[in-house]
Amino acid sequence: MTNFVSKMFSEKADQSADKTLAFAFMAAAGASAQAYFTGALQSTTPEVRALLSGFATQKAIEHEGINGYLMQKGYINPYDDSMHQLTAAEQNAQLVMGRH
Repeated sequence: MTNFVSKMFSEKADQSADKTLAFAFMAAAGASAQAYFTGALQSTTPEVRALLSGFATQKAIEHEGINGYLMQKGYINPYDDSMHQLTAAEQNAQLVMGRH
């Protein structure tokens, strides 16, 4: 498995894989929370609405936890000024595009 990950993410396999997977998990948690919230809003039965709302809340908490992990690792810095965030995003995009 390590060889596969190393081939996929070049010489910085551990950090790149960790960062990529964390962002993917955060996106998936956000998308599923949105789907559950939409289902809860469109549901006509109170029991189904409560069930879907509970699932949506769990996914929102999961998203928050992954977001905290990304901030702890320094992968995202939401409190930086907007120009610094834009510059960092541009540099990351250029780095990714340079690899492929």
